Amino acid sequence: MELLKNGLGKPAVQRIASALAPQLPNFNQELFVTQATSGLDGLELKQRVSHLITTLHDFLPENFVEAAKVLKQLPDSLDKGDPDDALRGFAAWPLIDYAAVYGLEHPKTALPLLKKLTAMFSAEFAIRPFLLTHPAYSESQLLKWTQDKNEHVRRLASEGSRPRLPWGM
Repeated sequence: MELLKNGLGKPAVQRIASALAPQLPNFNQELFVTQATSGLDGLELKQRVSHLITTLHDFLPENFVEAAKVLKQLPDSLDKGDPDDALRGFAAWPLIDYAAVYGLEHPKTALPLLKKLTAMFSAEFAIRPFLLTHPAYSESQLLKWTQDKNEHVRRLASEGSRPRLPWGM
């Protein structure tokens, strides 16, 4: 049985790098992969997510609004991976959670980003810090999302607001 943390191994990092390269002028794929995989094998799942978020921050625009523009393009460019790999969606997890770490002070940019990215890998963990920090605005968005035509967006509204799920806040 494959360990969940292995969904965020070197193949996932390479897929992330390949998706970012066309979006970022002067992006050094090789350096990104080297930095992102450095020490990765010794980390557990959530530690890997955090490590990759930190690495992303080193390569994305420092301004979150600009970084969000890059991330918003990724659903169309991220290689979905091997269809037989049950963990292939994990590559999107750090891309999504990046918004919760670096976009918390920009909810009007971050929440639409999470709505866009959630189809790649559920953004339910990333939405929770916004519910705590910006409850009225976040709840108003989630309420709208319950009527969205996209099942992934409706799931984000439902699951993201449940505090007793794994890694809940």
